[in-house]
Amino acid sequence: MASMEAIIIEAASIEAASIKAVSTEAASIEAVSIEADTNASSRHGIASAHERESVSDICRLPFELLARVISHLPLADRAHAATSCALMRHAVDSLLPSLTFLDLKAGSPCLDDAAFAALCRRLGAAGVGAGLELGQPLGTAGVGEGGEWGEERGEEGGGGGEEEGGKKGGDEQGAGVESVRDMGGRRKSCLRRLELDCWHLSDRCTSLLPESIEELALCGADKHTDALIQGLADRLGPNLTKFAFSGFSRSIGSDSFVSLLSVSPCLASLAIDAGEGLHVGAVVMAAGSLCPNLRELSVYDISMETLVYLSTCHLPHLTRFRHKRRHEWGMGLTDAVVMRIVRLCPNLEELLLVDKAEGVGHGRGDEFLTDEGLLALTTRAASLTTLSLRLPSLPASRRCSEVALMQVASACTGLTHLELSNFRCMSDPPLHEFVSRCPSLSHLALAGASITDASLDLIASHCPNLFLRRLKDGLLKMDS
Repeated sequence: MASMEAIIIEAASIEAASIKAVSTEAASIEAVSIEADTNASSRHGIASAHERESVSDICRLPFELLARVISHLPLADRAHAATSCALMRHAVDSLLPSLTFLDLKAGSPCLDDAAFAALCRRLGAAGVGAGLELGQPLGTAGVGEGGEWGEERGEEGGGGGEEEGGKKGGDEQGAGVESVRDMGGRRKSCLRRLELDCWHLSDRCTSLLPESIEELALCGADKHTDALIQGLADRLGPNLTKFAFSGFSRSIGSDSFVSLLSVSPCLASLAIDAGEGLHVGAVVMAAGSLCPNLRELSVYDISMETLVYLSTCHLPHLTRFRHKRRHEWGMGLTDAVVMRIVRLCPNLEELLLVDKAEGVGHGRGDEFLTDEGLLALTTRAASLTTLSLRLPSLPASRRCSEVALMQVASACTGLTHLELSNFRCMSDPPLHEFVSRCPSLSHLALAGASITDASLDLIASHCPNLFLRRLKDGLLKMDS
């Protein structure tokens, strides 16, 4: 039995290499220009015939072995293989329930309700019947490779045959052909993380999601209603641990978010980017009251009153705080805000404060960022790894000094990411202190800094792995 399994595994690796070679050759064929001469055209035809012959040989394998071979391929190659024949597409489809991450942010033009319902059913979503497909085969939708939460994209999925692909996908994280089945024999979804652009989808799309999803990033919600968020509450509810929302619909109110938070006690990460129609302060206060496990908060234009309310909630795990001020009613980058956040997060790891409301709210002395606010950061030096402070303009930093920045650098030696934009006092001495005191520094952004070429030489000699952004009055430099 052991020898037979070894033979199967060896055959799987050999056939995986064969399909990889076919996919690579086919990709190079597609890159040939239409303006090629007749000889090139004939070569293109010969290669296509060779590809068809190779795929035909692979399809002679037993279906279970074929699916196992395909499971070893990168997801972009699976998409290409699925366009070769119906058997290949069926084999690729059989692996969909084993996906753990799917990126559909770039699939919106071809992702309508019918296609999305078909995808959810093939992913193993419970309660999504075949009738919801409306006769539309899905084929290769949703295969690719993904990356970090809300930032990296996957590889393009293939398209062809009976339908066009082009959707994006994610990472399988070692999942094989086998997967758990429900009581009716249907393979249950293993999907844990989904990034979805719902621009072309209706409100009911969230009620079709696999219930196994724990991390959801939802964007493109610009014309939807409260039913979109209510569907999440009914479908995912207690399983949700991370939720990121981006949409500017005026028909989505804070009540629907509060309803979602009330059934999501395990929520650890909340990110909201919406328009003026949403009272984000009410959502943040509800999160503070209903989600005691909150670790990460990313919001915009909350008021100082909301921040004060958060400090009265019991949030011992909150370590990452991001806030962006876009309008005059949002809290700015001031001493009071920084010190309040420091008290709110005793184990602060990341602080990002962006103030884009230039010329607003900087009339009184207590509405500035001064050395007192900067020095408050040193009390979290033991845990702080990411510091990003963006003032609206250079005059807003006139009450900050080089000495305060040097003290921050001396205390916060664990920094890996540093951004200090529009700080007039960021000159050669403070930068020298940061570079020499923070050996793990990998990202640096200093827009508007008054540094000289000597600092650039120092960075080059002390930080070979540093990624540079916006140095010396907006000069963009990138290196690694």
